[in-house]
Amino acid sequence: MNFELNTTPRRNDPSPWGTIDQVERLADGVYRVHTAGHGGVWLSPERRDLLASESPWVANLFRNVPAYCDKPTWWEEDCEALIPIFVWLDEMPAQYRSTPASKVASMITSIYGIEVAA
Repeated sequence: MNFELNTTPRRNDPSPWGTIDQVERLADGVYRVHTAGHGGVWLSPERRDLLASESPWVANLFRNVPAYCDKPTWWEEDCEALIPIFVWLDEMPAQYRSTPASKVASMITSIYGIEVAA
C-alpha cells in the first residue's frame, strides 16, 4: 500500500501503522498521527523538501542511513520523529519545546551516531 500522502492526513486515512484515529497539527506541514497501536509524524511535500536543506546533519543522515531515503513522508514516533521535531523545534507546541534542544540532540546522536548541534 502506498502511504506517501501529499495532502494533510485525516482521520481514517491509511498510515504505515494502520488507520489513523487522530491527527494533531504540530506546525505548518508537520502533523502527528495516532493509530490504534502506534503512530508517528507526517511531513508535507514542502517540509520534506526543506528537511535536508535546513540542517546539514540531516543531509548526512540521509546519505548514511539508507532507510530514510525511501520514506521521507512518515517518521515513526519512538525514534525517527525526533528528527523533524528537532529541526523545527522552535515551531512545535509548548510541550515539545519544554524539552531542552541539547537533550533532543543528545538522543538523536545516541540513536543514529550522527553529531547534532543544539
